[in-house]
Amino acid sequence: MFIFRARETSQHHIPLGEVPWCLVHKVTLSDVFQLVHNNRVTHGKYGPRKTEPEATVSDDVKNVFISHVHEDDKLLQGLKDLLSQNGYSIRDGSIDSSKPNEAQSPDYIKTEILAPRIRWAGTMVVLVSPKTKDSEWVDWEIDYAKSKDKRVVGVWAHGAQDADVPKNLDAYADGVVGWQADRVMDAITGKINNWYNADGQERASRTIKRYGCQ
Repeated sequence: MFIFRARETSQHHIPLGEVPWCLVHKVTLSDVFQLVHNNRVTHGKYGPRKTEPEATVSDDVKNVFISHVHEDDKLLQGLKDLLSQNGYSIRDGSIDSSKPNEAQSPDYIKTEILAPRIRWAGTMVVLVSPKTKDSEWVDWEIDYAKSKDKRVVGVWAHGAQDADVPKNLDAYADGVVGWQADRVMDAITGKINNWYNADGQERASRTIKRYGCQ
């Protein structure tokens, strides 16, 4: 900490009562700056104080981007609730009705809104529903995620059928699982790398398409 001594020093023109410890003991300013950095010392109203360390995100919290169609916003929230109720923590970077996108240009939406959020995420989760198959947006998001070497996993929504799988999920998925919290998290973290059909049966082994430079 700093020690204050009530005397003046003409060399540094420091007012009475504000002489820092470095001038009394000939410690260099670089030493003081290092001390401040290491101990996060700041000056409060009544002198120096040590602040709380910066908050860090636990390794248990996973950053994901949940690709879905907007008509499935309720399913999206249902998936988040499923994980939360079973003790799992995720942060989702996707756009939904709670944080709507007001932009109109498709190119702007892709490059300035969706792309940075997908790059931020560690894993892309594709919410597979009867409405997903024909979504060009979902296919683009999967393709972009794979181009950035992101893990891509699918989760079957209730009522979804095998025919509802988006084209690029079929090509690039690292795993596809049903609506069970443990299995969803195991797919996100890489503990599950298999494809399970909508009925829960494991799909025959397949070769995952590798993303090539275009």
